[in-house]
Amino acid sequence: MKRQDDNGIDPAALVLAALAGGLTVFTQAGPFSSTDLIVGVSMLLVILSYDSALARTKFQSAAFGSVCAFSLLLVLGPLCEYLARRAVGESGENNTSLVPQWLDLVIWGTGTLAFLVIVQVFVLPRRAKR
Repeated sequence: MKRQDDNGIDPAALVLAALAGGLTVFTQAGPFSSTDLIVGVSMLLVILSYDSALARTKFQSAAFGSVCAFSLLLVLGPLCEYLARRAVGESGENNTSLVPQWLDLVIWGTGTLAFLVIVQVFVLPRRAKR
């Protein structure tokens, strides 16, 4: 595949990745599932593989971090669901999630900030030296 120019990932690719993840999660009823894990890992791999930005504004880094954090939520959601079910001693499939919605927001918000800091502090300065 052709490498992107100095702007890195095509913004449309980020939007499509977020949309694909959102459709996967929000069109199914019930708790996080293994499908969410597969979609989340796939999205992270695609986004991180094709990121080639040499420079990025803080707003662009926040958008990039937001989509990466959403993918991370899809990866961590099934683990949180499993741990919650083990904590209450419930086994098997249930159509309701035991993971509180505030935890989704905490994972997404923390992930967004973490990716923003990692990109701005560690990744971009290293790429600029190339």
